[in-house]
Amino acid sequence: PRSEASSRIPDAPTNEVAQDDVPPPLRSLLTRPVMLSIACYSLLGFIDVMFSALFPLFCATPIRLGGLGFDPPRIGAVLGIFGLCDGLFQGFFFSPMVDRFGVKPVLQFSLWMFAPMFALFPVMSAVTKAHGAVSAVTWTLVALQFTLVCFMDMAYGALFTNSKYPSR
Repeated sequence: PRSEASSRIPDAPTNEVAQDDVPPPLRSLLTRPVMLSIACYSLLGFIDVMFSALFPLFCATPIRLGGLGFDPPRIGAVLGIFGLCDGLFQGFFFSPMVDRFGVKPVLQFSLWMFAPMFALFPVMSAVTKAHGAVSAVTWTLVALQFTLVCFMDMAYGALFTNSKYPSR
């Protein structure tokens, strides 16, 4: 005969859930700082995607229609060079800028870069139309626009930076 102790199932699961195991309601997590972060990141992503879609279209549009008239390999080369430069820029300059100025000023500065980034499209178009072709001035404006994009891209890092860096 079996003993009573061996016939019991040890640690049988129960339907009861400990109070500590219940996740907090979603509404309690949606505080003002969280909602502000979500809104800021959403807006940043939306405007960045707009620029990322517009730039290749602008480059591919013929000069007579207001673009730069680049062929696809040139557009790819320009975007590839930009990607390399942007990665190096973020790697070398993001952390020192946050250390020197703080997260909030870097974020604000980065977000302000959108205005001149978009404003350079009609300027580049006018310069290119005036010269009849892409000139050194146009290339300088493209480089300036990508420099502004590098500064704008610091906003992504600033949004994800720990709050241990105070605003100065």
